[in-house]
Amino acid sequence: MRYGSEEKTHMKWVNLYGGPNGKKGIVFEHMNSNPEDASEWKGRILVAYYCQKIKIPVSKIIDIPKDKFEKELEKAKKMKKFKVIVDVGSAIRLIKLEKYGLEICIGKESFKAPDQIQVNEGYCRWDARFEYEFEESFCKMDEMADVFIYLLNEKQDRICYYRKNAKECLEPEA
Repeated sequence: MRYGSEEKTHMKWVNLYGGPNGKKGIVFEHMNSNPEDASEWKGRILVAYYCQKIKIPVSKIIDIPKDKFEKELEKAKKMKKFKVIVDVGSAIRLIKLEKYGLEICIGKESFKAPDQIQVNEGYCRWDARFEYEFEESFCKMDEMADVFIYLLNEKQDRICYYRKNAKECLEPEA
């Protein structure tokens, strides 16, 4: 890693997103080229950057001091505990009559909703509340991985998803 002016440099963990592992094709390539459309979290990297107003562009790169880099790594290793509470009601306008499932992913954590209790033409009902506790390492809330909610078919394949910024999930109107 490279480092700029010490007092102006910011270090941040940045989440990486891409297409699903084991898949290929134009949609997969699109997801890898456009992380805002990606359907899976791939990990995070530590970046250092700084900006300054100048008249003429200058390339000024120096090494990050090892002690500052190690300090950021130590902060990131501190685990924070989270509890996710999910209320699942129903799904409508589904493609076909089959047993669907739900999977919720936050970073590397993944958990599934209980089985649905009713299936009708184009409609599934869960009426369930479940809780899941996990630990996550990051320094700031805006560095936490996005929340993905996947609709699963009977074979437990992911067929579609909803993606939300984790920080927004903590706000009442999220």
